Amino acid sequence: VWGMEGREALERSFYQSQYVLRAWPAQLVAGVKGIIYFGGEANPAGNWKYLLDDHTPRPVAATLAVLSAKLGDARPVGGYYDAGARVFVFERKDGTATAVICSANGDPDAEPVEVGLPFMAIEKIPPVAEAATVTDHQGNAKTVHPRNGDTVFIRVGSLPKFVEGVPLEPLAIRCALEIDGQGPLVAKPATSFVSGADPQLRITVRNPLRCLRKGSIFITIGGRPVGSRQFVLAPDGTEYLLFDVPADFASVGATEGAVSLYWDIGKGGGKALLGKRTFTVETIDPATLGNLLVNGGFESGKESWSGGGRVVALLGGRPGEEGHALSLDHDKGYVQCLQRIQNPTPGRQLVYTAWMRTDNMYAGSNVSLYKEGGGARDLYIPHVFCAPKDTHGAWNLMVKVINTGIAEKTVQFQPVARGENGTALYDNIRVVVRDGSDWAAEAHGAAKPKTIDGDLADWDFSDPLPLLCANQIASEGGYEWTPENLSGIAQLAWDKEALYIAARVRDDVHVAQTGDKTLSGDALQIGLHPANRVPGTEGAAIEWQVSAANPGGGSGKHTVYRPAVHAAGLASGQLAKDSSVYEVAVKRDGQDTCYEIRIPWTDVGGVRPQPGTRLGLSLRLTDADNGAAHGAAAWGRGLDPWAPASFGSLVLVP
Repeated sequence: VWGMEGREALERSFYQSQYVLRAWPAQLVAGVKGIIYFGGEANPAGNWKYLLDDHTPRPVAATLAVLSAKLGDARPVGGYYDAGARVFVFERKDGTATAVICSANGDPDAEPVEVGLPFMAIEKIPPVAEAATVTDHQGNAKTVHPRNGDTVFIRVGSLPKFVEGVPLEPLAIRCALEIDGQGPLVAKPATSFVSGADPQLRITVRNPLRCLRKGSIFITIGGRPVGSRQFVLAPDGTEYLLFDVPADFASVGATEGAVSLYWDIGKGGGKALLGKRTFTVETIDPATLGNLLVNGGFESGKESWSGGGRVVALLGGRPGEEGHALSLDHDKGYVQCLQRIQNPTPGRQLVYTAWMRTDNMYAGSNVSLYKEGGGARDLYIPHVFCAPKDTHGAWNLMVKVINTGIAEKTVQFQPVARGENGTALYDNIRVVVRDGSDWAAEAHGAAKPKTIDGDLADWDFSDPLPLLCANQIASEGGYEWTPENLSGIAQLAWDKEALYIAARVRDDVHVAQTGDKTLSGDALQIGLHPANRVPGTEGAAIEWQVSAANPGGGSGKHTVYRPAVHAAGLASGQLAKDSSVYEVAVKRDGQDTCYEIRIPWTDVGGVRPQPGTRLGLSLRLTDADNGAAHGAAAWGRGLDPWAPASFGSLVLVP
């Protein structure tokens, strides 16, 4: 790097090589089609020095050449975790594999780990070499012979190595299993059984090869068999398997389970290739299913929170402008408020969200993670999140995914602000265990069936789903958004018969449509995925479109429309022409529109309604004022365009 002493420049170039080899294979396996490298620094004359500087040659130049030679014409297959390492698998033109291996720990000073790669060919098809070739980041190669003829052992650190000449299928099968939404790169998946509910285990098996694969899967928990299934997978096919677990498996405490995957190999199908993954099973309290923070909406003052700041009343009158919020306002320096919680699932990810509104204030959040026995890891602004200094009167939705360590047993969440003569407001602060999405919601159990009349007084909106934040809005045709144009909140409830959804929406000009034009007017769009966003099950997702418009026949007053393409084999078209089949109410009250709908579980596609049941969910409000101007507010993704794997996560709680 220009101006640096030669040794320092060389060391920094090492980090460039490390970044390229740790990040790019992972990105290619994840689906990236092309990568452009920008290196070096700008030159005032308009030139760029990508690969050379005053201390040439730069090691990253050789690294780029080696990576291009090894992976340029290889097909990404997948990745998996093994023995403290990450292994990314690519298929070469000759049918063998190239593996890119590095330690899971990216610290260059961490101890190297030893990884074993299966070397035994299946019926010698495809043929393999007598030894594997291991190449480092500078192109230095060496030959490694298998031990006992069946395993090649590679010692690696944070800087990845290439391994060539190993058979593909024994590596590919290790990339094939997903356990309860956690893929093969997770060190050790964990699943949770909810106390008092009938436990289920979700398994996804993928065929990453370019040929058909038949096989079977076996599940054990605590050494006891749970069940088995057979499958046939087309090339790049996926199968979603749901296993009912006997209730007595959900005993208090943690235990271990295992998934054994077999692919039938050979002409007679008599041989099998084995891939096995273990996972942890925990029985959890239903109370941990939702928001782990207490009083995240500050409706009980500062109960459970400590530190500075004050609780203020929100008096705006619009959806989301009622109740109370935390205000961090002061003359100088930092002010902060904090709450510490037990981490219910150490080693898994947490999703931390908050509504924020600022006026001339630098504000965001810090997070501290505390290890059992001492020691802490601190995350600061802007590593967690940081709001704009002025949000111009609109809420912004802040989101941070936090990776927790196995030993990190407690976590502290700490809204913080700094500035003079400014204000930062926080509301609806939430922390949940991540279920594969940054969008998380709960449906609370209803003590009795909801009355569907458009009167939302019987709904508790103290912890609502936001459909009002500036960074949730999309517009087209010259639509000028303001909170008066479009802002809403939603809530969900459930019982054994149905799912209930309510939304209150500020909408100053109301224009309702029906049929296939429903979403061109003011409407509530709902997407549910009974298979909870598992790839390969997109066809199971279902859509509903709700508006105030008359459906044009029958006794129904309002529209519940489902397009045939998103009906998952169920009835499509107008669902509320006969009000005895679908219950829906849309009530206009001043400038507010209140939506309320009852969706029978029989019309959702095989969901078992009980605490802990998870579904994919996305909501979207559409707004049409005049002409071509249209706006939308979305919670979750995947409704426009349709992509159910991108939906948010909904869990049923007591």
